[in-house]
Amino acid sequence: MTSRVVIVGSSVGGVRTAQSLRSEGYDGDIVLVGEETALPYDKPPLSKALLAGNSDAAAVTLLTEEDAG
Repeated sequence: MTSRVVIVGSSVGGVRTAQSLRSEGYDGDIVLVGEETALPYDKPPLSKALLAGNSDAAAVTLLTEEDAG
């Protein structure tokens, strides 16, 4: 039987949980469930630095396409 973990929430907590599972050796499927259509991003900096023009989208992105698999 294939093992799968489903994490509800794709913000910092969800992403860090998935990363911790991998770093501890979990090799099953990990599914992040969130309502955004983009890769997970760090929301507080988005609402502050990015919208103020002091940052760019790459600075608040939590995962890359490669990380997301």
